Amino acid sequence: MLPAMRTPRRMPLWPAYLAAAVAIIIALINIVTTVDLRAELATSRDRIAQLEQEIEQGVRTEIRDREMIADLVASDSKKFPVAGGEVVEHGTRLYLAMDKLAQPPPGRVYEAWILPRGAKNFSPSITFVPNRSGVAVVALPESAQNVVAVAISIEPSGGSRYPTTKPLFVRALQ
Repeated sequence: MLPAMRTPRRMPLWPAYLAAAVAIIIALINIVTTVDLRAELATSRDRIAQLEQEIEQGVRTEIRDREMIADLVASDSKKFPVAGGEVVEHGTRLYLAMDKLAQPPPGRVYEAWILPRGAKNFSPSITFVPNRSGVAVVALPESAQNVVAVAISIEPSGGSRYPTTKPLFVRALQ
């Protein structure tokens, strides 16, 4: 008689299924973590770019402020006294250096006006508000070579195309 053949014993499959399930769970956790980290990285890059722009703007402002201070105290600057301060001309640059301005009423600002060389009427320049102490130092964007007079009036926020109030002063630059 032949010996009885033994049927091979089957190994249970549940450990393999369990290992596959654990691997899938780990993969899903890694995917979610990767997505979160990429979003965080993108946010960090955006913030870095924003901070770099702020630093760049700060450097430009510092350079402009140093130039303004140098112009205001330069011995060759021309100073034109006005009510509450002075108009300062240095080279091609013009400044309003005001130290006694009252706060404008709510919804109003000070507006600088320039009279271009050869013009008959004043043109709007820049609007500003003094600090709490009444101080305002403002660089006018126009070239001093093209301006023969400066004035300031109180206007609605955003400025006006033409003066709507009597100017605080009108100063010829000669």
